[in-house]
Amino acid sequence: MNLISRYILGLRASVICSVLSSSAVLISLAGVYRPNNFAVKILAPLLFWGGLIAEQILIWKSNKSRKVIESSQKGRKIQGLPGIFSFFKTKAGFAADVIFIFSALIYLVLAVCNTGVKYAQYIFIFLTVLTFRLHCILNGKNFRYKNNLAKRKVLNDV
Repeated sequence: MNLISRYILGLRASVICSVLSSSAVLISLAGVYRPNNFAVKILAPLLFWGGLIAEQILIWKSNKSRKVIESSQKGRKIQGLPGIFSFFKTKAGFAADVIFIFSALIYLVLAVCNTGVKYAQYIFIFLTVLTFRLHCILNGKNFRYKNNLAKRKVLNDV
């Protein structure tokens, strides 16, 4: 497997780890209705922190691979801020940003007004956590570089 394939695989795997880690919020919902469930008390934190750590390691490895690829190929380097400080940089990032804003606002309204069923709040916390993490990945330099690679491949194939 060449470096570019490992780079793209690392980015995809980081998104999967983000989804798995964020789903720990939904698993913890089961702990609300079954407070003595030992499996939920152990599984949710392990899934959350394990997924977060795996996601960060994959992002760091992808970033290192991107820098090696950039230095070995001609072409412009990705400029700009890291994903956490960038908004609406890609189409996927735009979707994540919009969903993040709406889910955070809806959760805040539900939490402040103490309205809605408790599981609705958990769903919006899940969406907020997931889309914030996707915002960081999908607006980041690594994802933008992946899109650049795809555009160059299409141009070179034509």
